[in-house]
Amino acid sequence: MEMRQIQLTRQAIQDLRNLQSTGSLKVPERLFERLTETPDDSNFPNTIHFSGGGCADHWRSRLDLGGGSSLRLIWTLNQEDSSIRILYAAQRDDDTYSIDIRALPREPAYTWNGEKGIDWSFFLNGHYNYSPVMTQAQKSTSDQIGQHTAVSHYGENPRIGFFAHITQSPPGTGKTVTAALRACDLYGMGWNVLFLLPQSLLEEVKEFHCLQSIPSDMSQGFFYGTFQDWVKHASPESESSILSPDEELEILKRLAQRAEQSQASLNFQGIRQRDLILYQSFVLKQDSDQTKNSVYRENADRIEVLKRISPEWWDQACKDINKLSRSDIATRLCEQWEQTPVTLPSKDRGGITVIIDESQDYLLSELEAIKKLCRGWQKAGQPTYLWLLGDLNQRIMPVDFDWGALELVNVQEPDWKCFRNSKRILEFSNLFLAPASENARQNKARCPYQPTEADYAYKTGEKVKLIKYPSPLEAEVFLEKLCQSLGRKTKAIEASKSLIYKLVSRIKVLYAETYQSKYNDQLEFLNVHEVKGREFDTSVVFNAFKTTTPEPTSEDWWQWYTLLTRTRSRLVIV
Repeated sequence: MEMRQIQLTRQAIQDLRNLQSTGSLKVPERLFERLTETPDDSNFPNTIHFSGGGCADHWRSRLDLGGGSSLRLIWTLNQEDSSIRILYAAQRDDDTYSIDIRALPREPAYTWNGEKGIDWSFFLNGHYNYSPVMTQAQKSTSDQIGQHTAVSHYGENPRIGFFAHITQSPPGTGKTVTAALRACDLYGMGWNVLFLLPQSLLEEVKEFHCLQSIPSDMSQGFFYGTFQDWVKHASPESESSILSPDEELEILKRLAQRAEQSQASLNFQGIRQRDLILYQSFVLKQDSDQTKNSVYRENADRIEVLKRISPEWWDQACKDINKLSRSDIATRLCEQWEQTPVTLPSKDRGGITVIIDESQDYLLSELEAIKKLCRGWQKAGQPTYLWLLGDLNQRIMPVDFDWGALELVNVQEPDWKCFRNSKRILEFSNLFLAPASENARQNKARCPYQPTEADYAYKTGEKVKLIKYPSPLEAEVFLEKLCQSLGRKTKAIEASKSLIYKLVSRIKVLYAETYQSKYNDQLEFLNVHEVKGREFDTSVVFNAFKTTTPEPTSEDWWQWYTLLTRTRSRLVIV
């Protein structure tokens, strides 16, 4: 007998979680086993079909829990794949008569994969995020990836070509989810797939249920990892010669000291990581017009100072230790892949799709190298597709990348609803893009893309709470009280990895760059680089609004916007 897939909306998951927390519903997962069978009158004697009023595909079922208690479910049936999507769950019979059936949201939804016992508890309390289902809007966009070719898996002649697609979408609209699910779909359809994403997101994506059965092995046609992982895979001989970011920073600091010694009036006032990015983006590469790049225009004064560090010095310093910097690697790969592209991983598969998430944080030269790789595969007779996803409003490092600089196609901004942030969080976080737009206008640069409208949020949510202390030291009192309320006075709970620990650990403390606290071993502190692309139910943004300049830069506003939009429902700012 064919088993139906069970999906639950976030509304239904919240309903079931509330019932479970009261102890009135301990094993509801067993009840879903009957729903997976083909429904008929004998299997569902207590099922009513709604009709008319826009509810023709809605059903209501009553499942006995024993002891005179019953569970009410409202669900829909997908005629295409026969899946059942549960929209609402309640124990009181009269609840299902008083609600507006048409107002129940159908998205976002998550697949139940048969979790039981403690796994069911984990599923309800966050693990459902690893079994997402694409929304209709996301599916409409992702279906365009790969549609230009008919792959050999189906015995048809593929149309040879190189196709590119760019998706610019605000935070919380599901870029990573859509990319991961489409990557799995394409692999199942017979494509080779190369899926590149940041390290912080990689650990999250590895937990996706759809990826559990696919090995990250390019010899079998599927690879997912960071750009650096791919470089090491494609050019194994270069692994030992790649400079780490810390090594690069030390080189730039030494060269800055050399420049100061040779020019009496020069004072760099310290070299930081962002200086390294500016140097590699705008000083080492000076053969492109950056006059419309908002990052360049806003940092023009600092870039002019960094130009006093000769690029010849940089090249020589790298040669002296026989290593390559981030920008050097991109340039070399661009030249190498243009002449001799990497061999297609699995020739039994028809063509290759390259998917790059969070592409706004790449150096332009790195993306140019990927373009050369794709065109090399295309010239070798393989249909090749490149899909770039990102959001320039979440660019947290001053790189030279800009959508237009890629010279591919027009950027598409799909009409995806925000399923992460509540309306209240969007209303607050969107305020932080207005100053960035003003900075762009003053510098005659491109203005930021429009964020998600607050009315596009999945739910209204709680108001953002702001707690202000007279000093940073006194603000630590909040952290002390937070630790006490979480009840984590010893390492015993953490070491046991129990359900209680997993629930407590969902509260994150977010900050801008670096923050040291005596509570670091009790709370999970994450900076803006570590939370990029991730999301949390509850977050505390702690002492984050600091600047190194008299007035905040666009980069500051973008980083704060990125921090604020990590949270789904409960956001506290200290």
